[in-house]
Amino acid sequence: MLDSLAFAQQTGITIAWDASVREPNFKLEKQPGVSVIIIKPTLLGSLNHCKQLIDDARVLGLNTVISSSLESSFGLTQLARIARWLIPETVPGLDTLSLFQTQLVRQWPESSLQLIGLNELELIWQNT
Repeated sequence: MLDSLAFAQQTGITIAWDASVREPNFKLEKQPGVSVIIIKPTLLGSLNHCKQLIDDARVLGLNTVISSSLESSFGLTQLARIARWLIPETVPGLDTLSLFQTQLVRQWPESSLQLIGLNELELIWQNT
């Protein structure tokens, strides 16, 4: 993290906080060379926490991007909805579908991967 900050400050090329956001001691603060915070909701675990980070970033003048970590087409759809709800002015970074062999439940726009619906999935556990 310190090397990235030094690089940004020396070159004038701004960077984004990404993996650092998930660190237990991460504190969002304005720093020279940092212009964006990347939020991966499925790794942060709480929509309230994501919303608070976005609100805090706005106060600091930082841009925010909702991003995927490793979600199927179904998960990407949910992330797109979260991004539209929390930061509609920003295009989310949702590009992990290429790592999959099929799509799950929902068709992702312009993807040629086969779609598997709920009725085609094997039920392996059910809470009774």
